[in-house]
Amino acid sequence: MASRHGPSAKRQRRIYVACRRCHSQKIKCSGTQPCESCCMSHNRDQCEFPTRDRKISVSETYIKKLEGEVKALRAQKQRSRASSELHETSCLTQNPVQPSTQSPDIDVSNPLLESPTGFVAARSSSQPIFIGEASCVAFGETLLQCVDKDADLSSWASPTYFQHDIIHRLMRPEVVLPDRIQARLLVEVAIRFIGTDYHLVLKKTFFDRLDRTCAGEIPMNPAWMCKFFVLLALGEMYSNRKRRMADQHVPGTDYFLRAVGLLQDLYETPSVEQVEVMVLFCFYSNALGRVKTAYTYSDIALRMALGLGLHRSLPTDTKLCPVDREHRKRVWWTLYTLDRLCSSNLGYPLLISDAVIDVELPTNEGLIPAELEEFTDPSHLVANVKLARITGQILNDIYCLPQRTTETFVQRVHRILLSLRKWNDELPSMLQLRQEHLPRHISSLHLHYNQCVISTTRPILLYLFKNRFSLSATAAEGPPRVFSPITLALAESCVQAARASNSILSKLFVDGSLASFGYFDAHYLFSSTLILVMSAVMDPNVGMSDAVSYAFTILRAMKEDGNLPSFDYYERLQRTRVSVGKMREANEARCRVSATCNGSTTPQEQLVHDADGSALGFVDGVPLDHPLIDSFLADKAFVWPEGMIPEDESLRDLMCELGDEFLFGPV
Repeated sequence: MASRHGPSAKRQRRIYVACRRCHSQKIKCSGTQPCESCCMSHNRDQCEFPTRDRKISVSETYIKKLEGEVKALRAQKQRSRASSELHETSCLTQNPVQPSTQSPDIDVSNPLLESPTGFVAARSSSQPIFIGEASCVAFGETLLQCVDKDADLSSWASPTYFQHDIIHRLMRPEVVLPDRIQARLLVEVAIRFIGTDYHLVLKKTFFDRLDRTCAGEIPMNPAWMCKFFVLLALGEMYSNRKRRMADQHVPGTDYFLRAVGLLQDLYETPSVEQVEVMVLFCFYSNALGRVKTAYTYSDIALRMALGLGLHRSLPTDTKLCPVDREHRKRVWWTLYTLDRLCSSNLGYPLLISDAVIDVELPTNEGLIPAELEEFTDPSHLVANVKLARITGQILNDIYCLPQRTTETFVQRVHRILLSLRKWNDELPSMLQLRQEHLPRHISSLHLHYNQCVISTTRPILLYLFKNRFSLSATAAEGPPRVFSPITLALAESCVQAARASNSILSKLFVDGSLASFGYFDAHYLFSSTLILVMSAVMDPNVGMSDAVSYAFTILRAMKEDGNLPSFDYYERLQRTRVSVGKMREANEARCRVSATCNGSTTPQEQLVHDADGSALGFVDGVPLDHPLIDSFLADKAFVWPEGMIPEDESLRDLMCELGDEFLFGPV
């Protein structure tokens, strides 16, 4: 009896190596020399097979035996080398020019790294100054400490640099403050929408200063006023669901322009508050459709944060209060998460590697109740940071240049999905998704998670799509491609993640919690709907058609309201849906002609679906919950450095189907 996921078990064993001609034309190869396809097309002389190393399965006992022999040989080699060096040393002692009798010192360490971090002024009462260990200044100060143990590095004056009011943009128009109550409400709206996902301000300190500034009790600080106005802009944007205004402005634009007028060029002497300002500018610039400008703001913020050493763990003797210490950490991790989101959305490389970051994750430990009023619960930000790390892995591993890695594409997908599964399993219960109640911050967290699943698996879905709907006539004339069940399941997990995202966004729209003018909601809607359009064409059903219609309706409503990013997204989706529909009609016409000529029906390749369109075995809203995905993630063959072929036949099929060439190779 035929399997649910594939052809009959009695079918001929699959040939895993095709000749170059069959591989380039994507047609079935018999594996003989010459193969049947080349013989029929009179191309016997072109039938060449690529040279490939055989991959065989061996027992674990044999591997351990080989590892033991390797260790023994390495130890023998080290003993021989040490004996040789000792002999050379004894010979050198006979030379009067080289009187030293010591062997080369293998314990030499880097003195520049002896201190915990590069905070050379950590004992001062001011903001710590970070100097990278690789800089010439750090080398000079280390040298000074070697010759003068009493040298006080914190007493150095600030570096001399040219200053001018025009450069610092200190020529200010008079600032008119809004009503205090209105200002508080708008800031609270901004914090409600994104203040749990990210650390924007010290809440109690900020609102106290807001009240005193509006009352005229304290002078208006330009940096703080800049942050104040951009928060008002975000609050007005997130609280507004009106249609586009006559001036075509996004709500909050006037406040944002005031903030731009107050923005200062103080990069030589940065502060944590300036980093906060740049992070807020990044958020609002995205809403204006200025996504590259937003990326630039996050880049500037990241450079300033590096200069402040926010990415490094502070020494214990630093004279900072617990609130300021925790504030630095949370500002850094907010910037870290935002940088990876911006890089992922634009497909740009990461600006900083995890290898140079050692600052601790956010925590409430050591804070008294009065100090806790400044912060939100850190668990949400920590979950976002862990997802941001996986986002960075996706950019580095899934979308890297193939010549930069020795791993197969499947191994990299395996590693990323393992990380995503672990993230989901370790998620605190209060952050888990419950369909009956969708708080805004939890919805944003799971939209981010679904996007990670989509970004990881959509190359596999595209691979199936290209093989199903190839534009080349030769491929259309050949027999339909049969894929392994795990390949289909991985592609289906991408569809399930897209459906989960669209379901969340639909509920937010109904509840009035959708950010009508926000950037990330529009982006997630665009990303997931692209996947649903592909799935609806590959496997038409009523459920998928309705999901696509819901997505287009919401995106069109956002566009009509004046959401600037949705203008481009909606037009791209419309064009894609029309083009994909025409392509499917042409493909079906070719299949009918081919079936008529052959006197048979042409089977269609589908994803893992029931007749009603529901995914077989998938739990709704849980993209990685499927027996085949469990089998794929549980197979340890994918984590072996040598990439040995697993014993399971379906997993072997997967490794043979998905190579690096399909993503970056010729179409």
